Amino acid sequence: MCLSLGFTVLFANHAFAQTATASGVQIIEGEIAKTNKTTDEDGALYENFPINAKVGQKALVKMTGEGFKPAFEVGYINGGKWCSKCATGHKIDENSVATIFYVKENMPLQIRASSVHAGDIGKFKVFYKVIDTKPLVAKPLVIGKQINDSISADDGLNPNEISYDATFWGNIDKYYVDLKTGQNIEIYAASNTDIPEVKFYRLGHDPYHLNWEFIGNAKGDGDAISARFMTPFAGRYYFNISNNPIKDISIADPTIEGKINYSLLVNNTSARAPKIIPHIKTGYETNSTFDKNLDLIPSRRGNLIAKDYIFTPTAGKNYWITAQSKDTDVSIWIGKKSNLGEFELYQSDDDNAGGTGAKLLYQSKSNAPLDIRLFSNYGYPEYQKKNLAEYSFSIKEMTRAPTPFNGKSIKIGDKVLVQLKDGGYRNQLDALYEIYRINLKAGEKATIFTDEYQYISADTYLEIGTGSPDNLNILAQDEDSGSGNNAKIRFTAPQNGEYYIRASATNIAHEDNFYLNIIPTIEPQTPPPPIEIAIGQEIKGELSNSSPLYGDDDVKFADYIFTATKDTKYKLSLKSDDFFANIMVRPFDMSDAKFTQSVDNTPISPPVVSGTKDNNLDYVSPISGKVLVRITSSTDNQLGKYNLIINEQGNDTQKQ
Repeated sequence: MCLSLGFTVLFANHAFAQTATASGVQIIEGEIAKTNKTTDEDGALYENFPINAKVGQKALVKMTGEGFKPAFEVGYINGGKWCSKCATGHKIDENSVATIFYVKENMPLQIRASSVHAGDIGKFKVFYKVIDTKPLVAKPLVIGKQINDSISADDGLNPNEISYDATFWGNIDKYYVDLKTGQNIEIYAASNTDIPEVKFYRLGHDPYHLNWEFIGNAKGDGDAISARFMTPFAGRYYFNISNNPIKDISIADPTIEGKINYSLLVNNTSARAPKIIPHIKTGYETNSTFDKNLDLIPSRRGNLIAKDYIFTPTAGKNYWITAQSKDTDVSIWIGKKSNLGEFELYQSDDDNAGGTGAKLLYQSKSNAPLDIRLFSNYGYPEYQKKNLAEYSFSIKEMTRAPTPFNGKSIKIGDKVLVQLKDGGYRNQLDALYEIYRINLKAGEKATIFTDEYQYISADTYLEIGTGSPDNLNILAQDEDSGSGNNAKIRFTAPQNGEYYIRASATNIAHEDNFYLNIIPTIEPQTPPPPIEIAIGQEIKGELSNSSPLYGDDDVKFADYIFTATKDTKYKLSLKSDDFFANIMVRPFDMSDAKFTQSVDNTPISPPVVSGTKDNNLDYVSPISGKVLVRITSSTDNQLGKYNLIINEQGNDTQKQ
């Protein structure tokens, strides 16, 4: 083994060539092989390598794999623990990952080379290149004069602005300009490769929030953007413009970085007309628009696209404040406004109305006027190309029904639709609820759980107890023991009598619909012996009410075994039209071994309406002998038919 860095290292009895080029690039050439003994938590093989590094260095780290998807971490070993203050490789293409690492600690630096998928093997190269950066010096910017320049790997980098993973901070060109109070400017930026990253700030303060607007494509694949701003203070303002270094890494030569060309221009623009702020009352409703050119409000955060209102509440009353928009993501702020537009924020909401809408419940403690600000978040690309965004806004007094004297009758085996609507019952936390009563015998066991209605999942809460609806003695309660955001209680009645079940939602602003189910508690059974299947044999199976339970989760399962050969890769394919399925695999005679599990493909609303719900798992057998395959549903109480087939994909050691 030839090592030009002056040291020799053996890893797991394998020699790895570690060299340094004339330009100081450290290159590690090695191979991940089956004879390696070290594996990470998901079973992927890895090796650690020391790197010569100094505090203050910025380095490009890149790994390429031959015939497999590589992965790596670069960081420190601190007190014998890996990995302290690490950065991971970010995907460039199918066989390359890279990151920019900033050396901030005087500790031994190491790279852990591995693979994305457990069992993958092959040759690899790791490059570690120190990037010399110039001191970060601010240059003057003249109003009305366009700057045309470029950013490359040796441009300045501000160490106070980056973490260990410096990948998405990039290199910086810095400019300054002196502005007056209330000065209206428009900022233009363009790049030939990507959307420019521009930060606008005063020294010692966070960057301002700028509402960037796309104004057309620049030359090449980049974009041009603009934003308007009115200065809240007189003084010196700074611009940092930076690149995205991962996108600019040269694929042809992984030891160098590319550069981007950019333009930056700041012009004076006309002042905006003063705004008339409407005073509104309970019952107010309106349909209006945000205008990106007219509805700009200066603040310490930057120029906000917002509409302001003044509302005078009545002490002791509760109000629903709701805003909806199909064109933008709207937020509601409630508080007291300063002359600079800053809020002493009392409450805010961004998404309680679902989608891009906002809704909050305001509980008034005084008759003092409130400032309400509707804020349009143009952070999404589909909104950024629009100048106008329609929205609706309303204020209504919250009403509630009196606590019921009794609950709705329910029994084991029932499935009822719970509909929580404004004006219904509310508990001491102002959450909507429905209440039910059930008669149980001493020792009788019931499982009470919620599930979604029309593929919309509510965040639910369940309580069961004795007493009365207005004075409930709670015996059991749960928020999230069911699937997803659903609640589930396994309850054993301590005595004969009537019990009350209170079903509510955790979000007081939501009007939710969900199902409430009560079934007999099914005790886990001793599963039947697994069914032996052959490689290539297609199995048609079914999870039914008679199938055994997996643990305490009301998940049915079915077991199979097949005869495997050590180091051979198998592809397990599972399809179902009825439920979202999961595959779990481990050696049959190693009951203490962890299952290798397929990716949980629990449906996201709206679910697949037709077609199969597929799941696949690549498994490399660690033994020659029987292997257990367990089929389960991804969530509770799912039943149905499925097809399973196991195919051999060859001996995995042949990759070496």
